[in-house]
Amino acid sequence: GTLVLHTRSLKYGKLENGCLVQVPPALIGRRKNHFVHVRGMTLLLGMNGNIWIQRSLPEDTANAADDAPKLAEHQEQIKQQHATTPLLPTERQMLARIRNCIVVLKRIHRMVSPDLIEKLLERSKEMKVSEMLQVENMIELAKGDL
Repeated sequence: GTLVLHTRSLKYGKLENGCLVQVPPALIGRRKNHFVHVRGMTLLLGMNGNIWIQRSLPEDTANAADDAPKLAEHQEQIKQQHATTPLLPTERQMLARIRNCIVVLKRIHRMVSPDLIEKLLERSKEMKVSEMLQVENMIELAKGDL
């Protein structure tokens, strides 16, 4: 079988170079825009509890004129370049850190929002990414006005 998805915008496409995190759907609040940008990463917050984290696409549309076919072709080239470019170690580390922040929010049963992710990122900057999910560190991250 074949599935065809029609969207009203060219910005949607395959999910590549990223990570999927699943949380209970109740932890995802309704938002006007479910595409969220956090520190060079794009988060797609699905109402079904699926969260896709990937490196943000470059916003370079200056080369494409007002001509719709040229714009579509230009955006397709940007997506192709994004998909074939491997993540840098710093990008991979930020992706893992954001993923771990979401997992901490999931484990303490808090709503997943860009503001809370930013707070956890700020609190966890002194920790190694691999240590964030240790119980004592999760308790430390969750303390205070989270």
